[in-house]
Amino acid sequence: MYIGVNRVVNKDKHLKRLNSFLELCTVLDVDAETARYFGEITAYLYKKGKPIPTNDVWKAASVEQYGFLLITRDKHFKEIEEILAETW
Repeated sequence: MYIGVNRVVNKDKHLKRLNSFLELCTVLDVDAETARYFGEITAYLYKKGKPIPTNDVWKAASVEQYGFLLITRDKHFKEIEEILAETW
């Protein structure tokens, strides 16, 4: 999200909006367990011949670690059978 804020013309306005939004969120830490899931998922996808963007693997790793349901429009998450994902 910060990448997007830093690419727009009215950066200060959007940075304030992003920070207000983040105050409503719980931001999860990426730890050694998340990294383990990341490594397992990445290796699995490469073995299948279906790698996905690195940023999305981090999302999948967090989803698997915490047992969350991932709501997404990206169909490539279906390649990761271990996570709960729903395409909207």
